[in-house]
Amino acid sequence: MKYKKYYATLNREQKKTLAERLHTSPEYLAQLNSGMRYAGLKIVRAIEPATDGVVEMHELPLKPLPRSLVVSF
Repeated sequence: MKYKKYYATLNREQKKTLAERLHTSPEYLAQLNSGMRYAGLKIVRAIEPATDGVVEMHELPLKPLPRSLVVSF
């Protein structure tokens, strides 16, 4: 399930609990949902266990790599 769809199903208390499981704030999760921020590696790796597999890691908006790390062939 996409993160945005999953996030929309949660009530305020569930959003707070998810934030605690991910060791972040409910505000950060709201910013991920709105597209204002990208998910960092910590959140990407923790999302599947925190949601009991409902949201998979590849379904989050990922933070782009810095230009210095992008390799072209």
